[in-house]
Amino acid sequence: SIDLVELPLLVHDGALLRPDALELGLELGRDVIRGLIDRMAGVGGVATLIFHPNNLGQADYLELFRTAVDHGLERDAWFASLRDLDEWWRAREARLSG
Repeated sequence: SIDLVELPLLVHDGALLRPDALELGLELGRDVIRGLIDRMAGVGGVATLIFHPNNLGQADYLELFRTAVDHGLERDAWFASLRDLDEWWRAREARLSG
């Protein structure tokens, strides 16, 4: 066994916008991100998103990133690094098992 916390990736910037992927465009990409964040918030879940820094130089990618952050803030999301999530999860497990 390996002592790790696994977090599935929910949103990948390239998968939403790239022409060799879903190629949703900005408006549909925004709708998808808002919907996913809403669904995760509704069940107290974690929405893991990856936006590549090299993509943020492109207007659509930057706007999609801003949409994700703004909508998360509207939903009172806790923004955290993977390290923060790992520490939170392990502390939670210790409390529940102790």
